[in-house]
Amino acid sequence: TLPSARSSFSCAENSSTHKIYCFGGTDGNGFDQIVEYDPSSDTLTTKSATLPSGRYWLSCAENSSTHKIYCFGGEDGGNNFDQIVEYDPSNDTLTTKSATLPSARWGLSCAENSSTHKIYCFGGYGGDYLNQIVEYDPSSDTLTTKSATLPSARNSFSCAENSSTHKIYCFG
Repeated sequence: TLPSARSSFSCAENSSTHKIYCFGGTDGNGFDQIVEYDPSSDTLTTKSATLPSGRYWLSCAENSSTHKIYCFGGEDGGNNFDQIVEYDPSNDTLTTKSATLPSARWGLSCAENSSTHKIYCFGGYGGDYLNQIVEYDPSSDTLTTKSATLPSARNSFSCAENSSTHKIYCFG
């Protein structure tokens, strides 16, 4: 079980170890915790590294070439974030990246294109609902707003890659 009841957190797998990392969440107050779940032993470990602040409604995705996990945006009940943070499971360190989202937002959904190792983030909420698609390149720490947009502005939905076609599908 998780260290405490929580909602609105984001999890991503380290595909080299098959461990799952869950970031933040809320029970009315934001958590800054990173929790590691090992399915092979059914064990849960709270990591020493923490998010820059307690936050929820963030979205996290793995760069499958480096096995680092990137978390985007989120909120803490009073502030929305434009931050991108990198978590390295191999040494339990968290780094705030120089690149930022075009605006602070929460409720976005992010997924990697495993052929390019770029991460795409869709929609979100930052004062208004967003239809934006942004591309993050972890190798150069750059973010690009794409000209394509979602059919309508939305948040609190979920996106995932079909790894055989490298297309990303969003639901909800």
